[in-house]
Amino acid sequence: MIKNHIILMILSLELFGCGYFDKQVSDTKLNCAINVSEQAVKQLIQCAQIGDAVSQYNLGVKYREGIDVQQDFEQGFHWTQRAAAQGLAEAEANLSWFYETGLGVPKNPEQAFLWAEKAAKKKIPLAINNLGSYYQKGFGTAVNLEKGAAYFRQAAEEGNLSLAQVNLGFAYFYGNGVPQNTERALFWTKKAAEQGDSQAMANLGKFYKELGQLNEAFMWTEKAAATGNPLAEANLGFMYAHGVGVNANKDKAWFWLDKSMKQNNSYAFFLMGTLHSQSNPTFPYDEAKAYKYYQQAAEMGNANAQNNLANWLMNGRYIPKNETEALKWYEKAAENGLPIAIRTLIKIYGEGSKDIPKDEAKKQHWQNKLSEQ
Repeated sequence: MIKNHIILMILSLELFGCGYFDKQVSDTKLNCAINVSEQAVKQLIQCAQIGDAVSQYNLGVKYREGIDVQQDFEQGFHWTQRAAAQGLAEAEANLSWFYETGLGVPKNPEQAFLWAEKAAKKKIPLAINNLGSYYQKGFGTAVNLEKGAAYFRQAAEEGNLSLAQVNLGFAYFYGNGVPQNTERALFWTKKAAEQGDSQAMANLGKFYKELGQLNEAFMWTEKAAATGNPLAEANLGFMYAHGVGVNANKDKAWFWLDKSMKQNNSYAFFLMGTLHSQSNPTFPYDEAKAYKYYQQAAEMGNANAQNNLANWLMNGRYIPKNETEALKWYEKAAENGLPIAIRTLIKIYGEGSKDIPKDEAKKQHWQNKLSEQ
């Protein structure tokens, strides 16, 4: 989730708590499940059908990932659910993922939380991390930053899980559920980076940029981009465009932004819109291109782009003013949790406008949403 819509050079520092087991497991006590990765899918299905939980779990992974079978999220959910019903902890963790993403089953935050909690009680590090993410985001439960940070610490320390180390570092850097501590933030994020976690490298680039250490920021962003991290690629392009920690270079800026866009990264499209709508050393001011990129990013679900697109529509910038269409995009951005969009809706519904009547109920709704953040 992009935290500050007004900061141009930003990374997605969303809590990466929605992890999914993608390794197959085996249990030597279950003859059907021994060396399942080497068995034919047909035999695996037979084992799953007679009730072997490990085989059911492995079959769920295969369908979810499209390994040796055509990807099928509904089948992935079906077999994962059957394994979870038998108490297999890894399956419980993955079942939570299905309910969170809405792939293969309707999205259900409460069920996602319930199954993550079950797996976390069985000491599955990934589930412990995911539970922390749910508490921090208020997904399926009330927001509790302190509990969220505590679960991140547990998974980071006991499971040496890079995902949790990234999230714990994020919590320390911004003081989410723990006292703000830059030293601890860098410590945990570097531990994850040492494990090769590209998001940790990207976050270090973001942290050092905010700390004003631009050479370090560039170094870590470049490391993350080299791994194929689309957010880091976008940020590296932005750094080349503005000459942040490196000499400005339009060709390299375009190269990295284009790589990110080819991965369908909405953030890269948003940055391209920003680069064409504000003065910078490398990209010419071009409202037509800026609008096109903002529109693409907005349609891909980028909250900052949705908000910017709404601003342009509300003010008649480049395109004719359209308050009704602007309202639609403000609401999309607000539904994605962007605080400035929520505050804009509170103002719009509180004051009304030429085409939008006052609405106290909707104003109160968004005030409640803002207070929950």
